[in-house]
Amino acid sequence: MDQQTTCCRPGSRLLGLSAIFITLLTLNLPSPTLGTYYVSFPRSFVSGSPVDLYIQVTEATSPVNVVAAIVDGNRMVVSSAIKAILSGKPERIQIDVPDDLPTSRYVIAVNGTGGLSFYNEANLTYINDVIVMIQTDKTRYSAGQTVRYRAIFLQPDLTNFEGNASISIYDGKNNRIQLEGPHRVLNGVIEGQLNLSREPIYGDWKIQANVLDSVKNKSFKVFDYVLPRFNVELIIPSDILTTDQTIRIAVKSSFTFNTGVQGSCTLVVYQENDRYHYYSISTPINGLANFTISMSDLRSQGVDTSHNMKLRATVTDNSTLLSFTTEKDIIIQGNHDDQYKLQEIMIRNGFVNGLNYTTYLKLTKNGKGPNMIGALDVSVTYYSVVLSTCHQQYGTLDHQYLQISTSNFNGQTTFGQNGIAVVTFPVNGINIEKVDLQVRYTTAADFSKTLYSMSKTPTDVLKVTLSSAEMQVGNVVTVTAESSKPLYGPVTSEVYCRNRLVQFESTIANGETTFRWKVLLTNDMVPFSYIVASHITSGRWSLSDSAFVQVDGTPMKNKVQVTYNTSLTEPGQFVDMKITADPLSMVYVMVGDERNRLLGNEKDIFSDEVMDGVTSFSNNHADNGYLNGQDESTTGLITLTDGSVFNTNHADQLFILGSLPTSCQQAGYGGTMTGGTITGGTMSGSLNGQTGTCLDKIPNCAAYAADLCTTASYRLWATYNCADHCNLCAGGTITGTGGTMTGGTMTGTGGTMTGGTMTGTGGTMTGGTMTGFGGTMTGTGIGMSEFGSGGTMTGTGGTMTGTGGTITGTGGTITGTGGTMTGTGGTMTGSGGTMTGTGGASTGSLAWGATGSVAGSVLSGGSMRPALDALQIGQLLRDKFPETWIWEKHIVGVSGELHITKQLPDSITSWNTTVFATNYATGFGIADNISKVTVKKSFFITMDLPDTIVQGEECLLQITVFNYLPERQEVVISVQHSDDIHQTIPTATVVQPNEGHSTFVRLTPNITGDVNITVRAKAGDFFTTVAYDSLQKTLRVRPNGVHMTENQQHLIHVHPTSSNYNKSVSLAKPNNIVPGTERLIHLKITGDFMVPSIDGLQNLINRPSGCGEQNMVNFAPDVFISKYLKTVNKFTPLLKKTVIEHLEFGYQNELRNKHSDGSFSAFGNSDRSGSTWLTAFVMKCFGLARSMIMIDDNIIKEGINWLLDKQKTDGSFDEPGRVIHTNMQSGTGHGAALTAFIMISLLENRDSYSAAQSRMNTSALKSMAYLETQLSTIHDAYTLAITCYGLVLTRSSQSSMCFTKLQAASSIDGELTYWTSGGRVKRSGVLHTRAPAQDIESTAYALLTYIEMNKMAEAFSIVKWLVSQRNPSGGFQSTQDTVVSLQALARFSELSTIGPHQTPNYNVHFVGIGNGFNHQYDVTLGNYDVTHTVPIPDSLDSLSISATGHGVAVVDVIMSYYVQGSTSSNFIEVTAPVSSESINSVTIDPCVRWIGPTASGMILVEIEMITGFRHNVDVLGSQPKIKRYEANGKSLALYFDALDTGNQHCVKVTMERSDPVVKSQACHVVAYDYYEPTHQAVTVYESGILKRSTVCDICPLCTWCHGAHQSVIVG
Repeated sequence: MDQQTTCCRPGSRLLGLSAIFITLLTLNLPSPTLGTYYVSFPRSFVSGSPVDLYIQVTEATSPVNVVAAIVDGNRMVVSSAIKAILSGKPERIQIDVPDDLPTSRYVIAVNGTGGLSFYNEANLTYINDVIVMIQTDKTRYSAGQTVRYRAIFLQPDLTNFEGNASISIYDGKNNRIQLEGPHRVLNGVIEGQLNLSREPIYGDWKIQANVLDSVKNKSFKVFDYVLPRFNVELIIPSDILTTDQTIRIAVKSSFTFNTGVQGSCTLVVYQENDRYHYYSISTPINGLANFTISMSDLRSQGVDTSHNMKLRATVTDNSTLLSFTTEKDIIIQGNHDDQYKLQEIMIRNGFVNGLNYTTYLKLTKNGKGPNMIGALDVSVTYYSVVLSTCHQQYGTLDHQYLQISTSNFNGQTTFGQNGIAVVTFPVNGINIEKVDLQVRYTTAADFSKTLYSMSKTPTDVLKVTLSSAEMQVGNVVTVTAESSKPLYGPVTSEVYCRNRLVQFESTIANGETTFRWKVLLTNDMVPFSYIVASHITSGRWSLSDSAFVQVDGTPMKNKVQVTYNTSLTEPGQFVDMKITADPLSMVYVMVGDERNRLLGNEKDIFSDEVMDGVTSFSNNHADNGYLNGQDESTTGLITLTDGSVFNTNHADQLFILGSLPTSCQQAGYGGTMTGGTITGGTMSGSLNGQTGTCLDKIPNCAAYAADLCTTASYRLWATYNCADHCNLCAGGTITGTGGTMTGGTMTGTGGTMTGGTMTGTGGTMTGGTMTGFGGTMTGTGIGMSEFGSGGTMTGTGGTMTGTGGTITGTGGTITGTGGTMTGTGGTMTGSGGTMTGTGGASTGSLAWGATGSVAGSVLSGGSMRPALDALQIGQLLRDKFPETWIWEKHIVGVSGELHITKQLPDSITSWNTTVFATNYATGFGIADNISKVTVKKSFFITMDLPDTIVQGEECLLQITVFNYLPERQEVVISVQHSDDIHQTIPTATVVQPNEGHSTFVRLTPNITGDVNITVRAKAGDFFTTVAYDSLQKTLRVRPNGVHMTENQQHLIHVHPTSSNYNKSVSLAKPNNIVPGTERLIHLKITGDFMVPSIDGLQNLINRPSGCGEQNMVNFAPDVFISKYLKTVNKFTPLLKKTVIEHLEFGYQNELRNKHSDGSFSAFGNSDRSGSTWLTAFVMKCFGLARSMIMIDDNIIKEGINWLLDKQKTDGSFDEPGRVIHTNMQSGTGHGAALTAFIMISLLENRDSYSAAQSRMNTSALKSMAYLETQLSTIHDAYTLAITCYGLVLTRSSQSSMCFTKLQAASSIDGELTYWTSGGRVKRSGVLHTRAPAQDIESTAYALLTYIEMNKMAEAFSIVKWLVSQRNPSGGFQSTQDTVVSLQALARFSELSTIGPHQTPNYNVHFVGIGNGFNHQYDVTLGNYDVTHTVPIPDSLDSLSISATGHGVAVVDVIMSYYVQGSTSSNFIEVTAPVSSESINSVTIDPCVRWIGPTASGMILVEIEMITGFRHNVDVLGSQPKIKRYEANGKSLALYFDALDTGNQHCVKVTMERSDPVVKSQACHVVAYDYYEPTHQAVTVYESGILKRSTVCDICPLCTWCHGAHQSVIVG
């Protein structure tokens, strides 16, 4: 009988309302008796979490088979269960709910057969949601870092959600960067990571979890930041009053290794909207600093102390001179009483005569528990009501009235530390219909409410009360159910929480009226639950009542703890982490540097977030009146029953809620009221000689017009009949001719009215005085339309004091805050306006929109006080140690314990540990404590030095010694560097206990390359070592010049029947090589001509990549090469990972250049319009990359639609935006080349956007027709090559004609074929002469055309020429030539039949010979796809290379070196004079001028910055000519628009000192046309002051500078 089974196959159709399950149950049972059923269940349910039903039947002679089912809007059964229920024995039925249930209308249907037949159903509320929390390993990330995240998905009971979910990451412009899923959630968690590119969009990024119908976001910041070394904590009292004379503030500051900071502390107090008035005070700090700030001192500086203020604390460490700042709000309380609130937490709106009434109140102070024990005063007024008859005089009819008598109950109740108090009082009178309850806490807080009787006549009633106000998990609460009559049969207690039936039990009543149960409060009942008592009487009344229970504690059953075997240790030591959780839990561990937490802890998840999640699934507790059959009650429960139920909170029959008068009034005559007084709804005085009492309102009042009620002759009639329009006596209101008064006292003409509203004829009150929320108004002739909080006063000469009023008129005066004055001559004294002062006049709008003047303070001398700077947090020291130490997951074994042993990093800091766990049985748990281990040494050193310097320069090494030993230490320091390991630089210092001290050492490296700097520090004397520490860092020293790399590369094809390959390569030294430097020369050999480009995918061209087109040079080739590697089955997992990373980085970077309309341009929103050419290029690249990475569909859709909208009716495209690639666009922004390029991009992208395929095909046909008309007019090689390729792709009938024309335009150089436009400058080098980028791009398009025309044999000579133009990194000169060439080479390699595997007996034997050098190497099938590299001595002036055998191979000779000096060009000029200089700042004025015969392409100027200096971003950002700038180490690249002949760009670049480097060397500036880098010029600039500077100029405290001659520095 107790077994529950599943019934009704999911998906079966429910046929009718009363025919539920008839076809499923065919039980032959006796005829049912007249019984009663009662079913209750939560009104809401969630996907994947079962629905619990409580079911009870009575008077059934045999078992009742109950089938319960969830049915969707199509009447299809979603899930069901069946159980046999015995009469008088309540049971639970549980219906399992599937995961991923779709949003729909659902009902729950219940059918009983057998001993009792019934059917009922009710609507359910489907909450298509789960609890979602997201954890990241940090709050802030810099470019190039990795974002790690975990998304946790939980059911309301905190068990694992097992449905599908997806994770998206959006950048600072809301572009979707990554999409993972939808995937099945395992263990309730989805983990992932995102590698940020080197140039991401800065700003607020977000991780978005999508599950069911809900979306959860977690934000993180992406920008350049540095980690603070110490924290600053402000401690401010929480109960500061406006009447306080002083504020006591404490500032704590400690290093992350838990040692106090010694230095100075500055406090600044100010108003957020007024940075000109602030108070500042400073004092020394030694871990702690205490301040006492006088309110009068704040006011003397113009700081408004009547409102909340901002407090800023800045601490500067004496040993490192580092500073860190934090801010906090000072909360000002209006007065002492305003801090307290008294609120009801268990709302009980009705009472039952004969039963005690109980409710629960909570006293809070500033929103929290009062943290003390106290008492509340309770006052109860009972209203007993008796119906009586009033016998009238003068022949009028008798009428009924109410005799109301009152009685009182007064007492006290106590509250505990959490502020919860139980208020209980008896209700014993038989005629009591109304109760007024008032509870007070001194004069600080009060609570009042009016209660009404639930029933006028005796009836069966059940009331529930609780025994304890202290409701914590683990407490036992006694539930008491009291009945107005003796009960017989089962009385049940049910506990509901989070839409689940958590617990229920039943007892058998045998004439009792009181029942008690002990309920153990468990985690399942947090944060609040409903306890319901129910019973079915023999008279078929369904009795039920509930109590709302607030349960404090954690909802988590899985108890997770984490501890370390030590809390304090030294760097590099091994520590043991012990984690305890329920057996078989999956635990997730995150350990991060505490310095990350100083920048914000939003990254983590906390118990509060778990509580917020479960609270969101808890039911509304606005009321707990009687439950309602077949309807939702405010308890969050639905009941289905055929018994009788109550459905109101009070009885309709109550006399006190009717319209009868409350006294026997004698009828009088019509007239007027003179000198009368109305107080609280009772009129006394003369009414035409008669005395009486106003009647209450009656229902038919609204049927009569207002003018009837205001006619004097009908005054008495109106008193009885027109309450809604005239007389609201019960509310304390009188309505008569010309005026209305509510809730107060009015005495005749010229009287006083308090706390109400007056409207008179014309809205005029003469000579009156009014006091209310709005303040006090005194004057004559004041027109008052409405007065109160936010009222309006109109008139002349009035004075208003208060808050929130509005004055319109002339000559008014406002004193206070928040008023608004419109008019002339007004004066406002207070805060928040516009300040006008001597010497610093400022006029404008007042803060609230009025005009006028506000008196403010100014500095002496007539100058305005400088504004307080906006807070800039994060400009601190950068630490190079890991910021996240551990990010792992583990399974806890059956013992419930897990031990993890790890070696600590070298950081001197504290490591904070967060651990959470998921478990299929017990659910989610998180360690409440943030366990941490502090890494600290009692004696240690830190070292700070620049990353890079130039040979000949000198730098300072700052060594800081920290001494946390108990005694003063004499420290001997030695510095050794790999430049000269036999020379040691000694120094010494003295460090006091618990302090740090910095020492400086001068370094002048003599060699170039990486120099290892080792510092050793010993504390003690000559014989004894008390403490010791050492540290090593690397300083890179580079030559003073521009780094150059060039190569000579050849694709060779040898055959046994042909002559051998022989080549002599000149290795002559460049003329301007930096003296004393050597060349690096290498010989590289490989058998696959794609290998050099595959190896160089990371950096195909050595150029900046800051604009929208350049960025794609590391994006598009990855796609083409990946496709090639897949074809030849060489796409290894490692290479795939690298390629995907490149593509994701490129995708992130490119989105910086996207416009809101979906187009792209070189510099994004700084350009006036998107570019058709660049948008087509980006769409092509994104479309091809979709098979590799996630590309947001919307980005493809918007870009392609924007492009198609730009096509003209003749099929051509114009360029509405910037002309970027002048070769492509012929300098005009239109023409055949642009149209062919866009057409090709659309054709290659058709599969990426299926919704627009038809439109793209139509566009391609129109473009093809246009190109066919232009073919006869095309003469330059570039336009011809790209047009032919486009026509071949579209299968144009003129493609053969175009191909013939293309062949005729080719140039042949021996075995090499290429296309050239002529007149272009070739770049000559030591090893090779490079063709212009346009010729390379033209030849690549020609190769693609040959391939499409299946001319593979003829194409090999083109391939050989392209390979010969490849740079040492595997790319070419610029973006487009690189992208198109690699596309063509990869396509040829895929289809070629001359590769190693297609060549019989493949083997190529190489011999390299030079003076004293001889090297041989064989390329075979076993090694053809790797690169063989051999160094060549710098002494060689030539190298002879020969090859024999059978097959193809690539040989490459590469030389790199440094050159110095200027170079000129016939196309471009550059200068960079120094315009201002000082020891800490240098400004240069670079100018680039174009002197070529036609317009340039995009201009780049690369500036080598002075060592130890950084560019001033404000100066660069203020110059619109600079379209974008990009800093990379010492190099600063400036981007400019194209220049016409004779035009120039001149800008300013300011550099400011960041590192202690002197004797600065000359720096180079290179300017060139990006699309033709052969058009290049170089110049040099130098600061005389910095070249002559010494370390004493930047370090006056250095010991060797004392008494020595100081260099004279100007500026």
